[in-house]
Amino acid sequence: MGSQISDLSRGTADLARQVAEFGRRLAAVEGRVVSANSAGADRIQAVVGEINELGTLVKQLAASVASHDDMLTAGAAALAPVIKPDNAALNPTNRRRMTSRRGPRLCQRRTRVSRQLQ
Repeated sequence: MGSQISDLSRGTADLARQVAEFGRRLAAVEGRVVSANSAGADRIQAVVGEINELGTLVKQLAASVASHDDMLTAGAAALAPVIKPDNAALNPTNRRRMTSRRGPRLCQRRTRVSRQLQ
């Protein structure tokens, strides 16, 4: 009976060592998981911050482009020459002469030349 008690005692001590070993391993794994989660959360927060900054920059760029577009439109309207139609352009018989692949200036020249020849 004494040998059985000593075997049980050794078995219990061995079991206690194994439980302690598993406890240490579990604590190490939990530490790694918490560390990975916090590192992942830090990375996610960094990415979220970058995305927010990019969103702000895109909004500023859109406002700048809209402002430049308005300035260009206003400048183009101010610089656009006022073209007065001449009587030849209003005459339906000259309509064929007024359409040219080379543009309206060439058509106007042709009209002026044809007037001089008449």
